[in-house]
Amino acid sequence: MNFTKQSLHDIASDNESYDGATTFYDKPNKIENIHLLDSDLKLLPSVVEHFDFEVVSFDVWQHFDSWYQSDHKICRRLVKDTMN
Repeated sequence: MNFTKQSLHDIASDNESYDGATTFYDKPNKIENIHLLDSDLKLLPSVVEHFDFEVVSFDVWQHFDSWYQSDHKICRRLVKDTMN
């Protein structure tokens, strides 16, 4: 994701609302997950957590998806380790 820094003066001149912050950033593009999936829309075995993707809670994902939208939602259930 690329963020473009804009000054308060630039924002004010564009007649956009000011929320009290002194620095604004352009909204990132839509979240793209398609490169993590195979043709059956299953997670590729070659993807690596913290390198290719980050795991977030359902609540966090709902916020990201409402703010940025996404091409594909990848859901996984957390299974508690009862052995430890």
